[in-house]
Amino acid sequence: MVNRSVDQDSRVTIDLSDRKVTSGGSVQVMTGDDPKLANSWDQPENVIPSIGVSQLSDGVLTIEVPKLGMAVVTGVCTEEH
Repeated sequence: MVNRSVDQDSRVTIDLSDRKVTSGGSVQVMTGDDPKLANSWDQPENVIPSIGVSQLSDGVLTIEVPKLGMAVVTGVCTEEH
């Protein structure tokens, strides 16, 4: 998920109609204060992945996507209602 806002974080809710999320898996985010920020040979760690924030409640997964950032969610498990 990508958040292109320069001043607001975004909250994404995943609520599957016929399934219940049983495990939120893991979230990694990448973000920076400058939309043109990039890694280079001289500065290879300007943008690096970090652990993201998610919350699982009553089968619904909520993920925080930082401003000028992206979030990758892996390992989510579901079951039928």
